[in-house]
Amino acid sequence: LGLENLDILGKNINQDFVYPVGGVITRAVEDCRNTLRNVINCLPVNGKVFLMKGPNVGPEIEMAVQEWGYHFELEKNIAYSLPQTSHERRLVIFRKIRPLVTENSDETGAGQIGDEDQED
Repeated sequence: LGLENLDILGKNINQDFVYPVGGVITRAVEDCRNTLRNVINCLPVNGKVFLMKGPNVGPEIEMAVQEWGYHFELEKNIAYSLPQTSHERRLVIFRKIRPLVTENSDETGAGQIGDEDQED
């Protein structure tokens, strides 16, 4: 693929994950609230979370805004159909607006790369 300046991390992402990333893209598998919780410590302020969801994601978005609205702003909620099908989808974009301050975070709200997170 010719991808450059790319780190491949073979681990699950959870709230303890602090390896800094500029953005996150997910499929419709996980609830919006869980995704925001899992990326809160690795995403800097103004970092974005792109969620590819199904058409009935509305209540899920409302719960995510209720739980994480202090830290994330719902930036876009775009309804679309897959080309040449009747399959409806939603692209939901959240932007981090405030850090969750922890002992492993810096002033941007993203974690610092520690020895345990670096690849050899």
